[in-house]
Amino acid sequence: MKRIATLGPATFSEESVQHYFGTEQFAYLPCRAIDDVFRMTVDGEADYGVIPIENTLEGTVRHHLDTIVHEVDLPIQAEWLYPIRMNLLGFAPPAGSAATSPGRPYAHIRKVLTHHAAPAQCSLFLKKELAHADIEIVDSTAEGARLVKQSGDPTIAAISPLAPAKLYGLNVLAPDVQDHDDNVTRFILIGREKIELNRPSLPKTTMLVTLAENFPGALNQVWRLSLGAAST
Repeated sequence: MKRIATLGPATFSEESVQHYFGTEQFAYLPCRAIDDVFRMTVDGEADYGVIPIENTLEGTVRHHLDTIVHEVDLPIQAEWLYPIRMNLLGFAPPAGSAATSPGRPYAHIRKVLTHHAAPAQCSLFLKKELAHADIEIVDSTAEGARLVKQSGDPTIAAISPLAPAKLYGLNVLAPDVQDHDDNVTRFILIGREKIELNRPSLPKTTMLVTLAENFPGALNQVWRLSLGAAST
């Protein structure tokens, strides 16, 4: 059975790869940080690694792309898109707190734990409902939920997928807090061996281009060259 390293447990990475690849043919290895996913795949502890590289609201994940280009020598074996639904998870407000008053449902929350990519995807909700709260960055959205559970503190919440709510016994304080419903992340599967998929797929070529030097018009030159290559 092939092993797939992924950020986890209960993360969007794990949720998406299990949705597309199933749970019968692969063993999934949860990792606390994406750097661990890279390390396990490079060292052979896992056959493949799941890496998020782009989001429709936040853009490219530069650290992950830089690592693929400059630090690891692993080809991309698959790519997929997965919808991202963010939720505010935590504990119910204490009885008699200010949060029980109309129009202030989240006044009791003083800190929000989440992955660094989440605030940009939920900026409207955060500005409107949680402008008073501090944002603390953790290794993953699911890790934020785990830390909330560990704290037992109703003044701490997490922006996270729904899965950690069930896993850690947290309340969904607010569902779908992402700015737009078409919030989608692009994931890739890296590994040395070609993967056999049970679903139809079209071959796709991904090219990574680095510039030998920085000069005005360099990106425009690359763009023109790529257009010429595509037309031949």
